[in-house]
Amino acid sequence: MLISPPVLSQPDGSKPFIIRTDASSYALGAVLIQGEKPEEHVTEYASRLMSSAERNYSTTEREALAVVWALEKFRGYVEIQEIIIASDHQPLKWLMSIKSPSGRLARWALQIQSFHPKILYTPGKSNVVTDLLSRPVHDNKEFVCNLNTISIELPSRRSRDIREEQIKDEDIKKIIDCFESGRKDENFINWTSRGYLMNQGILYRYSPDTESEEAQLVVPCHERERVLQQYHDSPTAGHSGSEGMYFKIASRYYFPGMRKFIAEYVKNCAECNRYKPNNQKPAGLLRTPIYAQRFETLAIDLFGPLPETPTGKKWIFLIEDTSTKWVELFALEDATAQNCAKFLIEEVFLRYGLPRRLISDNGTQFVSAVMQQTCNFLAYLQFGRELRTTDDVNHDLRSLIENDNFVAEITPYLKHFARLTPQIRERVEQKQDQRKKYFDKNRRPIYYQPGDKVWVTLHPKSSRSDKRSKKFYPKREGPYLVVTNRSPTTYDLSDPSTPDQVLGTYHTNMLKPYELPPEKNTSPVVPIKRRGRPRKYFPKADSSSGRLQSPRGSL
Repeated sequence: MLISPPVLSQPDGSKPFIIRTDASSYALGAVLIQGEKPEEHVTEYASRLMSSAERNYSTTEREALAVVWALEKFRGYVEIQEIIIASDHQPLKWLMSIKSPSGRLARWALQIQSFHPKILYTPGKSNVVTDLLSRPVHDNKEFVCNLNTISIELPSRRSRDIREEQIKDEDIKKIIDCFESGRKDENFINWTSRGYLMNQGILYRYSPDTESEEAQLVVPCHERERVLQQYHDSPTAGHSGSEGMYFKIASRYYFPGMRKFIAEYVKNCAECNRYKPNNQKPAGLLRTPIYAQRFETLAIDLFGPLPETPTGKKWIFLIEDTSTKWVELFALEDATAQNCAKFLIEEVFLRYGLPRRLISDNGTQFVSAVMQQTCNFLAYLQFGRELRTTDDVNHDLRSLIENDNFVAEITPYLKHFARLTPQIRERVEQKQDQRKKYFDKNRRPIYYQPGDKVWVTLHPKSSRSDKRSKKFYPKREGPYLVVTNRSPTTYDLSDPSTPDQVLGTYHTNMLKPYELPPEKNTSPVVPIKRRGRPRKYFPKADSSSGRLQSPRGSL
């Protein structure tokens, strides 16, 4: 049957299917047949090895497993068809007629009954094909894994050396002398009740905080740093947190104030500060701008690149008046400092006048030398508006409406807007207070003073060409020095070695207090780059002396 043509034939849905199964001690076999001799032909063969658990089944369980597995294997053929199961195991017929089955046989019986099969007994000499499939060639040789003995010398300390180190600590020496004196006075009872004991001249202590049944070695004060380095800084330690490190050390060692000492050590670890993420609330409370006069404070930004237009425009230059929320949008071909300065002067400053302040991010276009020179030049033409003069009042919106000629289509609406201006101001202030209230719930106030040292959060980028991944870069670097406070939430930073050279302005949410002791000071692994352009001097019109201007280009 296995080699005589046709070896396999297409199934015929009008004829019943015969499934022959067999099971050996390590494999299952099944064959799907249609027709009777001499027209009997095979539709499919199947065979598989048993798992280690299935090999422990009894003979009846293995034969039943073969039937269940064959029905699931040939489900696509035999479902909703007349099925005859032929097996050389007589108890399978009893399995289908048992009144109260239990265990896996009961589950298999229910599974078999869902196909409504007819189970027939076939002698083993007539079930040759499935018998062959259930006994594939199987090498029962077990591979022997030889154990290779590797001998290494681990560093060890003698009991005498440990005792000498303990005696150097005055507090531990006092306890050892009390135990070795032989007097069972109140001191002896006090130390014993706390769990202290002597073994081979070494002081140990049973700690009630640990689940270990072994006593912990009492560590002298001058060796505590070495123990913490071994359990925290070594390559196999993994710089675990204070809690995990405490339980590791407490299972073998003890010294007074161990939990606080470990927490302080982890807090002052330079590598943990540099690489571990911070799960605290972001620093810095919300600063709400004061409702100012129109076009007194402008916010500028760039958006793009976008799909190029037929005229070659692919950037949008955004200018917003923070008071009236008036927005001006300008399309740019290239996001350069020259284009930004040109549109600021020609489309904004010449139409609405010079603002008192410009707000921007640290984009290269806004901290460039071009923007810096533009802002410094315009500052000499009109250096802000610190006080409201009579001219300012005359040019106020209300004054212009009342003194100008009446225009029926425009003037009534402008007068109505002028009357609503105080209400708008009040409404904006209420919304600012509400927004600040909800924003500050998820923030924490942290303030720095000039001279404080801080960590700076980095934002590294992966580079395939340079074969570097941001996952292996530090999350923050330091120490850096706070030079000046630009506002309650922004600070100018510099390198401690060159405090006169400002590296840039950073928000407080990018800073973290640097609390490492001086002996643990380390140099940055990835130093931050200087932001913006160097400060420049511009001569005054009436004096030859120069005046230092901000590199951020604010008026």
